[in-house]
Amino acid sequence: MHSRRSFSGIRNREDAHLKSLLWSMECMCAHRLDKVIFASDAICMVMVINDPSGWPNFWYHVSEMNRVLIMFDDWSMVFESRTANRGDFLIAQSVTLQNFWQSYIPQGYPSWLAELFFREKG
Repeated sequence: MHSRRSFSGIRNREDAHLKSLLWSMECMCAHRLDKVIFASDAICMVMVINDPSGWPNFWYHVSEMNRVLIMFDDWSMVFESRTANRGDFLIAQSVTLQNFWQSYIPQGYPSWLAELFFREKG
């Protein structure tokens, strides 16, 4: 599954995390997946979703996410370190740092990451 979205008007890192998380939730819903584990390397975002009462400044974002999350039969939000998903991180980083605008998903992983994915597979 693959989709693209461009975000504008992003004020800070937290806003970017929250908007992209909402977008991923909406995409999973659109694909009619009803049991999903969302993972993020932003521990703050995991805490906001799992305990919104402790984060009143994010009330609007949480209410928007809850609007989507009620569509799932089962979901969870977990922390996953960046090193556990290194290939995906490097692909995302290449878009912003190296201006690689080509979509990798339909073609499999990019050739410059073949060794990394081979080692992770083994």
